[in-house]
Amino acid sequence: AGKWLVAGGMGGWCHAFDCGSTPVPDTEITVYDQVGIVAKVQATKQGVVILNSALRKVNLTKDEGQGPHPLATFFLGHAASNMFWGRKTLANYTPVLFWSGGDIYLYRFSIPNDLAYPRHLAVAVSIRSAAIVDSLLVLSVAKSGLWVYRISPNYTLEFRAQVEVTSEIGLLIDIPSWPSCLAGIQSNQLSRISFVDPVSPHFDTTIILPLEVTDAYVDDSLLYTIGPESTAVWTTASDGSLPVLA
Repeated sequence: AGKWLVAGGMGGWCHAFDCGSTPVPDTEITVYDQVGIVAKVQATKQGVVILNSALRKVNLTKDEGQGPHPLATFFLGHAASNMFWGRKTLANYTPVLFWSGGDIYLYRFSIPNDLAYPRHLAVAVSIRSAAIVDSLLVLSVAKSGLWVYRISPNYTLEFRAQVEVTSEIGLLIDIPSWPSCLAGIQSNQLSRISFVDPVSPHFDTTIILPLEVTDAYVDDSLLYTIGPESTAVWTTASDGSLPVLA
């Protein structure tokens, strides 16, 4: 969020720290302070999005020069512990995903600040991770590999393929410099998955990460992999090559 670091906590608090002048945060601004668990915090082109799983609420904040300030609040009619906020528009909207257990909810976000809910998808087993690449919704499903759906311009879903994997993919990451590809993370392995052919996606290369990864996110050209022991920072090149440990 520009020079601001946003952190969420178990008690429902979410703070913004000014990191522009010194390495130590020197200014604290509360942007969200209601009871409930902050399930996910994500930086997007529209601002910082804060998902509160207990209250089924999404807060959108925007950096206005003095730190992030509340911009909009969206109330969800369902529970959600994870989210994916698209980087690219799809049919003039930014696609947004929320999921919990075997339920995934596809939304479309438009400016000014309208989060519309057009589609719900229920699967029989737990969804481990979800992402959107091109016009495809990709789910990593427990013990069932990857399921691929096409998102039509009116946001209906059409099943396209199921891809078997040797080990369960816990995280699907959208890396902007990878056209028609997602990163799939399995414990300490990172694979590039190509969806050039949506009916037959394939793993084109894999690298071993130095430590176990439990979460990851991309900011600009950097990939952050987070684990119980450390956070690693990787550079992502514009030529679509694999990330390099920075």
